[in-house]
Amino acid sequence: MTITFPVATASPAGLIKSTDWNNLRDSIGYLLNRPSQSIILDHGADYTNNVIGWADIDATSLKITLANKGSLVYVYFSGVVLSAASSGVFFDFTLNGARVGAAGANGLAGVSASGATTTKTTLSFGSFVAVSPGSNVFKVQWNPQTAAVMTLFGGAGVSPTDYMIQFAAVEVA
Repeated sequence: MTITFPVATASPAGLIKSTDWNNLRDSIGYLLNRPSQSIILDHGADYTNNVIGWADIDATSLKITLANKGSLVYVYFSGVVLSAASSGVFFDFTLNGARVGAAGANGLAGVSASGATTTKTTLSFGSFVAVSPGSNVFKVQWNPQTAAVMTLFGGAGVSPTDYMIQFAAVEVA
């Protein structure tokens, strides 16, 4: 969306037209009401994965669809991960099915373990993503480094592993 502000030169006979005021109103309205969605997921169960290869963590609950007017979206993810001994797991976003960090084999972020199987790590990452105006779908994916079991805590309701997942997207330009 192009934001335009009316420019009027004051003069004794000058008028600011209704279209100028409407453009100003619409531009301010867009700035205050940008397309956005935020998920704080209390899934009631943890996610596990031991299959090497990029896959959606949850194609239904961790899916954001935005009707964008602009061309740039900030996408954010946060969760607590337990990776198996001497292994790790990589994370990325998809935009309409294509991985955003596909230029790197390991995606946009990762967590590694150094031998301890009980070490929990908080992973938070975000990325500015170029989009086309219209409906765009974002999902979070992961890819274990080895066939060892990786866990993403999803609010299973049992302390000390009752963590929730955050996933958000907001149009910024």
